Amino acid sequence: MSQASDIYVSQLAGLPTQDRAELAHLLLCSLDEGQLPNEAAEAEFEAELNRRVEDVRSGNAKGRLVEDVLADLRRH
Repeated sequence: MSQASDIYVSQLAGLPTQDRAELAHLLLCSLDEGQLPNEAAEAEFEAELNRRVEDVRSGNAKGRLVEDVLADLRRH
C-alpha cells in the first residue's frame, strides 16, 4: 500500500464498526467494474430480507435441516 493508504487505514480503523462495515461494502462494490451499489436495489434487497425474517419469526416459512439440504445436493 502507498503511504497515503496507510494514513487512511490508520484513521478509518477508529471508526465505529457499522461505519467500517458500510465502507468495506462500498469498497468491495467498487472493485466490481467500479460500480457502487444502486440505492433502489439495496432498498429492495433490504425489504426482501426483512420480509423473509418476518416469515421465519411468524412461522410462515418452513425450514429444512442442513443435513437434508446437503444430502439433496449430493444426489443431484
